Amino acid sequence: MGSMTRKTLVILLPILIGCDALSGRRDSRGTFETTGATSQDSLQVLERPLHLPVSRKGLCREWLKSDFPNRFKSVALKNREELSSSLCVHMVSAFGPEIFYRNSDGIDEPILDFLLNQERAIEVFGHPTLFESAYGIRPYARQEAQRGSQAHHDQLLCCLAQARVSPDYLCKVNGRDRRVADLLADSEADFYISKKELAFTAIAYAHLLPPRCSWKNKFDEEVSFSSVVEELLSRDIGDSHCFGTHLFEAMIVIYRVDREHCSILEKASQKRLEERIGELAATAVLRQKTDGSWGSRWFQSEPHQDDNNEGLAFSHRSKLLVTGHLIQMLAKLPPSFEIEDYVFERGLRWLDMATSELGEEEVTSEFCPCSHAAWCLSHFGTFQEPSDRASVKEGSL
Repeated sequence: MGSMTRKTLVILLPILIGCDALSGRRDSRGTFETTGATSQDSLQVLERPLHLPVSRKGLCREWLKSDFPNRFKSVALKNREELSSSLCVHMVSAFGPEIFYRNSDGIDEPILDFLLNQERAIEVFGHPTLFESAYGIRPYARQEAQRGSQAHHDQLLCCLAQARVSPDYLCKVNGRDRRVADLLADSEADFYISKKELAFTAIAYAHLLPPRCSWKNKFDEEVSFSSVVEELLSRDIGDSHCFGTHLFEAMIVIYRVDREHCSILEKASQKRLEERIGELAATAVLRQKTDGSWGSRWFQSEPHQDDNNEGLAFSHRSKLLVTGHLIQMLAKLPPSFEIEDYVFERGLRWLDMATSELGEEEVTSEFCPCSHAAWCLSHFGTFQEPSDRASVKEGSL
């Protein structure tokens, strides 16, 4: 595949993906397709990120009718001066790429514009979110841009890939047209296997790179999905951000792409990955608390000597963070990993109760755990979008 010409790829990729990838229209699922102008750096990138449907949508719709998703969206997007790039990334992850901010004039502004248009980012965050590098475009890190920065490495790229925003989607940097594919090109060039934050990168690549099984960085070092899996498996899950839940997510996403779309793993790595996912899923079920929530040691099969005191040291915010993240990750498991409905039901009852007690200030300051809770409550329950929801059109920057 890597040796194919641009012309061959442009012809074949729409057929491989099963969509009219050159039409420039949104499909029936509200995802984004390419405009047909292919970036120089996107030759070996899928025209649209892979689709990994999540199971059991509406499982609890008979009783779960939370107003928290709408309340969270309303509160989090209330004040423009409090918006940040990180908040906007979480909003796109929770509600999809069509999420908008309604300004004081009643005009709906696409959140994607704030993230991918340098001029709009400066207006909203006081700082651009992206800058040009030698290999493409790169988000500002936390210490560099304050409100305009991403919280974790490759989190923006991961968000866009999971939201199925086309690699050909238009970005504006330094007055020039760039593409989401340029974010990927810079990430690939700067990749090294021992990077501290690997999870978001792995998730993004799994959505964007197959059927490629490997890629090269700027030092011409080749890295494969199998080597990434071995690195993920070697890491202490407790040392990963968000209490290891995104490391678990990266394992699940790579496994599903390998099993459901195309083979990207060596057999030995695939087997070890399957076993580890099974172990973590079983442990998570075992470690769910009687009230339906999870604590920080959800991945430890043996009881810890400090478990009885965890409630004293483990904040309500952290409990909300782990429970929301973990329900979302367990929902991403393929059916072969059997998770009983009661696990989700108990967790959702706790989330419904916990979010109903949150005040406006807590919702604003704790947007990360709140965004995952909002996703869970809207995915599994009854959640109605406002009828006047705006859409984001390709090339609208």
